[in-house]
Amino acid sequence: LVPTNDLALAALAQYREPLSRSFRVTVPEYEVTRRVLDRATTYRLAREVGVDVPRSYGAASRETIARLDLVFPLVIKPLQRASLSVVRDRMELTAAVDRIERSGMAAEVLDLVPGPEDQVYNYIVYLDRWGRPAAEFGVRQLRKAPRFLGVERAAAAVELPQLRERTVALLQRLGWRGIA
Repeated sequence: LVPTNDLALAALAQYREPLSRSFRVTVPEYEVTRRVLDRATTYRLAREVGVDVPRSYGAASRETIARLDLVFPLVIKPLQRASLSVVRDRMELTAAVDRIERSGMAAEVLDLVPGPEDQVYNYIVYLDRWGRPAAEFGVRQLRKAPRFLGVERAAAAVELPQLRERTVALLQRLGWRGIA
């Protein structure tokens, strides 16, 4: 079983033991995934190993709307699913927070990382039980649908040594094993 979002990751980790009796579960124990899902911990460890991370302003909430240090545009990232939205000013942020609160979901407010969609890279790795890369590949996204914040529709395999070292270091600090 391979999770495709944070909610699936949490569920697979929480029920890893009983699921493992019938399926191959590709996520580590719940304690490890809990650290990964704690964005503050993941961002801190990422910075420690030299990974640039977007600034997080915290939860999409009334308190965040009132912050004076917001730099627009911003990204709203729901914690339960992968879809993102961009807000360009405080009025759009307020409307987004209203929608999130009505839906009962939780979301995070982040800096928008500028750049063309064909400059997005992914490094995918399988860490064995000792935390060593056993299989890996790099991908450069060429096109998304919908454009900019959508799902990858075309990609090219690439070598990513600059991402490999930092990604593996971060995953090892988190205690990750399996596909990442």
